[in-house]
Amino acid sequence: MSEVIGNKSKTLALQAKDNEINKQNFSLKEIANNEGIVEAHVKGYLRKIIYHNLGKVQFLYDVALDVEVKVGDDWKHLHKTVQHRHDCVHRNGFDHEGVKNTVLSKNYVRETAAIAKRLVDGVDGALFPF
Repeated sequence: MSEVIGNKSKTLALQAKDNEINKQNFSLKEIANNEGIVEAHVKGYLRKIIYHNLGKVQFLYDVALDVEVKVGDDWKHLHKTVQHRHDCVHRNGFDHEGVKNTVLSKNYVRETAAIAKRLVDGVDGALFPF
């Protein structure tokens, strides 16, 4: 969010390709009375994003920041992790077929943390190469 808000070219890139952000309409009166209306709308939109929706996250990073977030098998692992989290939070540790989730272990959590760190390091390196 901090890379997009206040950066006109990144905000415009996001607005050009994200149909959801463009659904809001503003009257001329609203625009005239609030010169920061676009920035406020973009900030509100980004705050509402559920960041475990990895497809949306990849899309946002790609269109607004020109950063590739996907990292092969790591990306697949994270998608599975989101589903495991969902099962734990919403189904008391069982999948939609009633099968108990047994994948969660110290090693699984460590592996997931290492993958998350690689993802963050990759994004950080792409945004701040020095």
